[in-house]
Amino acid sequence: MTPPSYPMPRTEPLNVPPGLAEVAARGPVSRVQLWDGGEAWLVTGWQEARAVLADNRFSAALRHPGYPHVRPGFRGTRVASAAAPGAGGPTLLRMDPPEHDVLRRMLTGFFTVRRTAAMRPAIEAWTDECLDAMQAKGPPADIIETLATPLPSLVLCELLGIPVAERAYFEQLAAGYMAYGATQRQVIGVLRRMTDYLDDLVTRKESDPGDDIIGSLIRDYASAGLLSRTDLLGMVRLLLVAGHETTANMLGLSLAALLADRDAWDGLCADPGAIAAAVEELLRFHTIAQTGLCRVAVEDIEVGGELIHAGEGVIVSVEAANRDPGAFADPDVMSLHRGARHHLSFSFGIHQCLGQALARLELEVALARTMRRYPSLRVADGAGQVAFGHDRMIYGVHRLEVAW
Repeated sequence: MTPPSYPMPRTEPLNVPPGLAEVAARGPVSRVQLWDGGEAWLVTGWQEARAVLADNRFSAALRHPGYPHVRPGFRGTRVASAAAPGAGGPTLLRMDPPEHDVLRRMLTGFFTVRRTAAMRPAIEAWTDECLDAMQAKGPPADIIETLATPLPSLVLCELLGIPVAERAYFEQLAAGYMAYGATQRQVIGVLRRMTDYLDDLVTRKESDPGDDIIGSLIRDYASAGLLSRTDLLGMVRLLLVAGHETTANMLGLSLAALLADRDAWDGLCADPGAIAAAVEELLRFHTIAQTGLCRVAVEDIEVGGELIHAGEGVIVSVEAANRDPGAFADPDVMSLHRGARHHLSFSFGIHQCLGQALARLELEVALARTMRRYPSLRVADGAGQVAFGHDRMIYGVHRLEVAW
């Protein structure tokens, strides 16, 4: 019997693909077929997903034969070598210990709870600026264009030390990199343009590093010979892409989901203290990592009653794990007051998202300020006011026209 194809298509934009739910119902670990005819293991159980993500016997490195690639742009292990000339090296997400651990420790101090909390006033001010821009456009206005996209970019400009005037260019590069249907040549082209841009940015900052992330990495590590140029560019590239695309799409998807459920929107407007818990449930219910987290076994390992052999690819479906009834009661119901903080939307183990506290803060602030200012916000009348991002590895919303 031929395994089902992965990833499965959505039939409802605000729900998981029915094919994924069917596979998950059969058991926590199953076989699936990829776009090129190859097969991989799909992990859908919450407990099993945590086990894989926390086990270093499942490698995140692209160099291993058998690594499962869920889109043509990353065909086989050739991208690792093809991208090398002028396209930068692998990022932390594609590294194993000990290299991963050394580089990650250089970044952890920038994302502490205390340092993140200190950014709240600035994030509130940037959110208000975005909402001012939306007000100036007048209804209808695209809240993706006016809020969900620019807010994470403004945060990244501050954190990384990127001139705000260059925001539109790196947004374009990040979106191009995450395009699901991009060919290998297109992916490498985007990587080269991004690397060229970041290399120029680092060069500009070397004479006056500053206290931002890029400046600190230059001053504290690169200048001392503790960080190669390739690794520095890879770290910044990861922060740029992950820090923008994930938060921007999650904010857009959250707004679309809440505006589609008037009771949920009105309830949070009346009780802003519940927004923090609601954000956790939104992260669980509307998982944006729609193509899963990829690994390859480097030893024979049993997971969920299945023996996974060394060299076999594994895909952890966070989307399915976040709907596991063994971890969440009534998982297919969005319950904004549930305790959902044990979701896996920020991954788990050594690759757990460095910026999760910042992402939570951005989502909470953006939703709270929007609801306080526009409690009557609604999707604008007319067809085609909402466009979902089925064409991206990170699921989200391309357009959300609103009125008030």
